[in-house]
Amino acid sequence: MEVDIQLRDEEAEKIVLGTIIAERDAIEQVRDILSEECFYNHFHAEIYKAILQVVSSGNRADLIFVKSKLE
Repeated sequence: MEVDIQLRDEEAEKIVLGTIIAERDAIEQVRDILSEECFYNHFHAEIYKAILQVVSSGNRADLIFVKSKLE
């Protein structure tokens, strides 16, 4: 019997996003393996999407740039 269980841990999602914002090179370490679909919480997926937009425009994904993309 095959069981399809989707694991989710919103605290882990918060930690991942916080680390990406706090650590300068963290996004480069995870961008190839992490996508917005990896986030269960829709708002966390939107934050990750904003981080990618900030980084692709050549800026560092700090709180100010990410917040401006979310607004």
